[in-house]
Amino acid sequence: MPRWMDNPAGRLGAFLELLHSRNGDKTIGEVLGLAEDADEPLAVALRILEIGRLAQATRSAVEGLPDEEDPAFLLQHFHQVETLVKRLTDDVVKGAATYAATDLFAAKFIIPVPLDGAALFGLEAASRALHRCCPEPAIGPEHLDSLIHDVRELIDAVTGSPTLSAEAKTFLVRRLRDIETALLGSRITGSVDLEDALDCLTGAFVRREDIREPGLLGKINTFFQRLVLAAQGAESIAGATTTTVGAIEAIARFQGGQ
Repeated sequence: MPRWMDNPAGRLGAFLELLHSRNGDKTIGEVLGLAEDADEPLAVALRILEIGRLAQATRSAVEGLPDEEDPAFLLQHFHQVETLVKRLTDDVVKGAATYAATDLFAAKFIIPVPLDGAALFGLEAASRALHRCCPEPAIGPEHLDSLIHDVRELIDAVTGSPTLSAEAKTFLVRRLRDIETALLGSRITGSVDLEDALDCLTGAFVRREDIREPGLLGKINTFFQRLVLAAQGAESIAGATTTTVGAIEAIARFQGGQ
Protein backbone atom coordinates (compact mmCIF):
# COMPACT_ATOMS: atom_id res chain seq x y z
CA MET A 1 0.00 0.00 0.00
CA PRO A 2 1.18 3.58 -0.48
CA ARG A 3 3.23 4.71 2.49
CA TRP A 4 1.09 7.70 3.48
CA MET A 5 2.39 8.19 6.98
CA ASP A 6 0.49 11.46 7.36
CA ASN A 7 -2.60 9.76 8.80
CA PRO A 8 -3.29 7.01 11.37
CA ALA A 9 -4.68 4.54 8.82
CA GLY A 10 -1.49 4.76 6.77
CA ARG A 11 0.75 4.27 9.80
CA LEU A 12 -1.35 1.35 11.04
CA GLY A 13 -1.36 -0.25 7.60
CA ALA A 14 2.41 0.07 7.32
CA PHE A 15 2.86 -1.53 10.74
CA LEU A 16 0.53 -4.44 9.92
CA GLU A 17 2.28 -5.10 6.61
CA LEU A 18 5.54 -5.15 8.52
CA LEU A 19 4.04 -7.73 10.86
CA HIS A 20 3.18 -10.00 7.94
CA SER A 21 6.60 -9.62 6.36
CA ARG A 22 8.26 -10.58 9.63
CA ASN A 23 5.85 -13.30 10.73
CA GLY A 24 7.79 -16.30 11.98
CA ASP A 25 11.10 -14.65 11.12
CA LYS A 26 11.59 -11.83 13.62
CA THR A 27 11.10 -11.63 17.37
CA ILE A 28 8.46 -9.58 19.16
CA GLY A 29 11.03 -6.96 20.11
CA GLU A 30 12.24 -6.64 16.52
CA VAL A 31 8.70 -6.42 15.16
CA LEU A 32 7.99 -3.55 17.55
CA GLY A 33 11.16 -1.74 16.50
CA LEU A 34 12.87 -2.03 19.87
CA ALA A 35 16.59 -2.60 20.34
CA GLU A 36 17.73 -5.79 22.01
CA ASP A 37 19.18 -3.76 24.86
CA ALA A 38 15.71 -2.44 25.76
CA ASP A 39 15.82 -4.15 29.12
CA GLU A 40 12.48 -2.95 30.42
CA PRO A 41 9.50 -5.21 29.70
CA LEU A 42 7.39 -2.11 30.29
CA ALA A 43 8.93 -0.51 27.16
CA VAL A 44 7.63 -3.41 25.08
CA ALA A 45 4.18 -3.19 26.64
CA LEU A 46 3.98 0.58 26.15
CA ARG A 47 4.97 0.29 22.48
CA ILE A 48 2.22 -2.22 21.75
CA LEU A 49 -0.30 -0.10 23.64
CA GLU A 50 0.58 2.70 21.22
CA ILE A 51 -0.58 0.40 18.41
CA GLY A 52 -3.91 0.04 20.22
CA ARG A 53 -4.27 3.80 20.42
CA LEU A 54 -3.34 4.03 16.75
CA ALA A 55 -6.19 1.65 15.87
CA GLN A 56 -8.61 3.77 17.91
CA ALA A 57 -7.36 6.93 16.21
CA THR A 58 -7.85 5.29 12.81
CA ARG A 59 -11.49 4.44 13.49
CA SER A 60 -12.18 7.93 14.88
CA ALA A 61 -10.48 9.65 11.95
CA VAL A 62 -12.34 7.59 9.35
CA GLU A 63 -15.68 8.06 11.12
CA GLY A 64 -15.03 11.81 10.97
CA LEU A 65 -14.63 11.84 7.17
CA PRO A 66 -17.36 13.54 5.12
CA ASP A 67 -20.23 11.37 3.90
CA GLU A 68 -19.03 11.44 0.29
CA GLU A 69 -15.94 9.45 1.37
CA ASP A 70 -18.30 6.67 2.60
CA PRO A 71 -16.79 6.04 6.07
CA ALA A 72 -19.00 2.99 6.64
CA PHE A 73 -17.59 1.30 3.54
CA LEU A 74 -14.02 2.13 4.52
CA LEU A 75 -14.58 0.54 7.95
CA GLN A 76 -16.38 -2.53 6.63
CA HIS A 77 -13.51 -4.89 7.49
CA PHE A 78 -11.86 -2.82 10.19
CA HIS A 79 -13.15 -5.13 12.93
CA GLN A 80 -10.57 -7.67 11.72
CA VAL A 81 -7.81 -5.15 12.34
CA GLU A 82 -9.16 -4.37 15.80
CA THR A 83 -9.34 -8.08 16.66
CA LEU A 84 -5.72 -8.57 15.58
CA VAL A 85 -4.51 -5.53 17.53
CA LYS A 86 -6.39 -6.65 20.67
CA ARG A 87 -4.95 -10.17 20.53
CA LEU A 88 -1.47 -8.81 19.84
CA THR A 89 -1.79 -6.35 22.73
CA ASP A 90 -3.04 -9.04 25.12
CA ASP A 91 -0.23 -11.43 24.17
CA VAL A 92 2.57 -8.88 24.40
CA VAL A 93 1.38 -7.24 27.62
CA LYS A 94 0.97 -10.66 29.25
CA GLY A 95 4.43 -11.65 28.05
CA ALA A 96 5.96 -8.43 29.34
CA ALA A 97 4.33 -8.99 32.73
CA THR A 98 5.37 -12.61 33.14
CA TYR A 99 8.70 -12.93 31.33
CA ALA A 100 12.02 -11.17 31.28
CA ALA A 101 12.53 -8.69 28.46
CA THR A 102 15.17 -10.98 26.94
CA ASP A 103 12.47 -13.63 26.40
CA LEU A 104 10.61 -11.17 24.17
CA PHE A 105 13.71 -11.06 21.97
CA ALA A 106 14.20 -14.82 21.88
CA ALA A 107 10.93 -16.31 20.62
CA LYS A 108 9.95 -15.83 16.99
CA PHE A 109 6.86 -13.71 16.49
CA ILE A 110 3.72 -15.41 15.17
CA ILE A 111 0.70 -13.31 14.15
CA PRO A 112 -2.10 -14.31 16.56
CA VAL A 113 -5.00 -13.68 14.16
CA PRO A 114 -4.89 -13.95 10.35
CA LEU A 115 -5.64 -10.72 8.51
CA ASP A 116 -7.06 -11.07 5.01
CA GLY A 117 -6.47 -8.87 1.99
CA ALA A 118 -9.84 -7.13 2.32
CA ALA A 119 -8.84 -5.65 5.68
CA LEU A 120 -5.51 -4.37 4.34
CA PHE A 121 -7.23 -3.01 1.23
CA GLY A 122 -9.73 -1.21 3.46
CA LEU A 123 -6.87 0.40 5.38
CA GLU A 124 -5.26 1.47 2.11
CA ALA A 125 -8.52 3.06 0.96
CA ALA A 126 -8.98 4.76 4.33
CA SER A 127 -5.41 6.04 4.22
CA ARG A 128 -6.00 7.46 0.74
CA ALA A 129 -9.14 9.26 1.90
CA LEU A 130 -7.46 10.69 5.02
CA HIS A 131 -4.40 11.69 3.02
CA ARG A 132 -6.66 13.60 0.66
CA CYS A 133 -8.97 15.17 3.25
CA CYS A 134 -6.97 15.73 6.43
CA PRO A 135 -3.25 14.92 6.21
CA GLU A 136 -1.09 15.38 9.31
CA PRO A 137 2.54 16.56 9.47
CA ALA A 138 4.83 13.65 8.67
CA ILE A 139 8.34 12.66 7.64
CA GLY A 140 8.38 10.04 4.90
CA PRO A 141 9.70 6.58 5.76
CA GLU A 142 12.35 6.94 3.05
CA HIS A 143 14.07 9.53 5.29
CA LEU A 144 13.53 8.05 8.76
CA ASP A 145 16.26 5.39 8.85
CA SER A 146 18.88 7.87 7.62
CA LEU A 147 17.84 10.49 10.18
CA ILE A 148 17.90 7.94 13.01
CA HIS A 149 21.40 6.92 11.92
CA ASP A 150 22.45 10.60 11.98
CA VAL A 151 21.15 11.07 15.52
CA ARG A 152 23.08 8.02 16.72
CA GLU A 153 26.26 9.41 15.14
CA LEU A 154 25.62 12.70 16.96
CA ILE A 155 25.28 10.83 20.25
CA ASP A 156 28.64 9.14 19.58
CA ALA A 157 30.17 12.56 18.83
CA VAL A 158 28.83 13.95 22.10
CA THR A 159 30.09 11.07 24.22
CA GLY A 160 33.49 11.24 22.52
CA SER A 161 33.93 15.01 22.84
CA PRO A 162 37.14 15.94 24.69
CA THR A 163 35.85 19.41 25.66
CA LEU A 164 32.29 18.88 26.92
CA SER A 165 31.82 18.28 30.63
CA ALA A 166 30.25 15.06 31.88
CA GLU A 167 27.12 16.98 32.86
CA ALA A 168 26.86 18.63 29.43
CA LYS A 169 27.31 15.25 27.72
CA THR A 170 24.59 13.68 29.83
CA PHE A 171 22.22 16.54 29.07
CA LEU A 172 22.86 16.48 25.31
CA VAL A 173 22.60 12.69 25.07
CA ARG A 174 19.22 12.82 26.80
CA ARG A 175 17.95 15.49 24.37
CA LEU A 176 19.26 13.56 21.36
CA ARG A 177 17.79 10.31 22.69
CA ASP A 178 14.45 12.10 22.89
CA ILE A 179 14.76 12.98 19.20
CA GLU A 180 15.78 9.42 18.32
CA THR A 181 12.84 8.00 20.26
CA ALA A 182 10.47 10.48 18.61
CA LEU A 183 11.76 9.57 15.13
CA LEU A 184 11.29 5.87 15.85
CA GLY A 185 7.86 6.50 17.33
CA SER A 186 6.76 8.70 14.43
CA ARG A 187 6.06 5.53 12.45
CA ILE A 188 3.22 4.96 14.91
CA THR A 189 2.38 8.20 16.69
CA GLY A 190 3.12 10.80 14.02
CA SER A 191 5.08 14.01 14.55
CA VAL A 192 3.84 15.48 17.84
CA ASP A 193 6.59 14.02 20.04
CA LEU A 194 9.22 14.95 17.46
CA GLU A 195 8.09 18.58 17.46
CA ASP A 196 8.38 18.67 21.27
CA ALA A 197 11.85 17.08 21.22
CA LEU A 198 13.07 19.57 18.62
CA ASP A 199 11.70 22.48 20.64
CA CYS A 200 13.57 21.24 23.73
CA LEU A 201 16.90 21.03 21.91
CA THR A 202 16.36 24.39 20.23
CA GLY A 203 15.79 26.08 23.58
CA ALA A 204 18.75 24.30 25.12
CA PHE A 205 21.25 25.70 22.63
CA VAL A 206 19.95 29.20 23.16
CA ARG A 207 19.97 28.88 26.94
CA ARG A 208 23.12 26.87 27.75
CA GLU A 209 26.63 27.94 26.82
CA ASP A 210 28.27 24.77 28.14
CA ILE A 211 26.80 22.58 25.37
CA ARG A 212 28.00 24.79 22.50
CA GLU A 213 31.11 22.85 21.48
CA PRO A 214 32.10 24.31 18.06
CA GLY A 215 32.77 21.02 16.25
CA LEU A 216 29.57 19.53 17.60
CA LEU A 217 27.56 22.62 16.60
CA GLY A 218 28.55 22.04 12.98
CA LYS A 219 27.46 18.40 13.07
CA ILE A 220 24.14 19.23 14.72
CA ASN A 221 23.56 22.05 12.26
CA THR A 222 24.08 19.64 9.35
CA PHE A 223 21.62 17.19 10.89
CA PHE A 224 18.96 19.86 11.29
CA GLN A 225 19.43 21.01 7.71
CA ARG A 226 18.83 17.44 6.56
CA LEU A 227 15.78 17.26 8.80
CA VAL A 228 14.40 20.43 7.22
CA LEU A 229 14.67 18.83 3.77
CA ALA A 230 13.07 15.59 4.98
CA ALA A 231 10.22 17.50 6.61
CA GLN A 232 8.98 19.24 3.48
CA GLY A 233 5.20 19.22 3.79
CA ALA A 234 5.43 18.93 7.57
CA GLU A 235 5.38 22.65 8.22
CA SER A 236 5.60 22.54 12.00
CA ILE A 237 8.67 20.28 11.93
CA ALA A 238 10.36 22.23 9.15
CA GLY A 239 9.64 25.48 10.98
CA ALA A 240 11.14 24.24 14.23
CA THR A 241 14.25 22.90 12.52
CA THR A 242 14.73 26.06 10.48
CA THR A 243 14.62 28.07 13.72
CA THR A 244 17.20 25.74 15.25
CA VAL A 245 19.49 26.04 12.23
CA GLY A 246 19.31 29.83 12.50
CA ALA A 247 20.02 29.76 16.24
CA ILE A 248 22.98 27.42 15.87
CA GLU A 249 24.46 29.44 13.01
CA ALA A 250 24.07 32.65 15.03
CA ILE A 251 25.77 31.07 18.05
CA ALA A 252 28.59 29.74 15.88
CA ARG A 253 29.15 33.20 14.33
CA PHE A 254 29.12 34.81 17.79
CA GLN A 255 31.64 32.35 19.15
CA GLY A 256 33.85 32.73 16.09
CA GLY A 257 33.96 36.48 16.64
CA GLN A 258 35.02 36.24 20.26
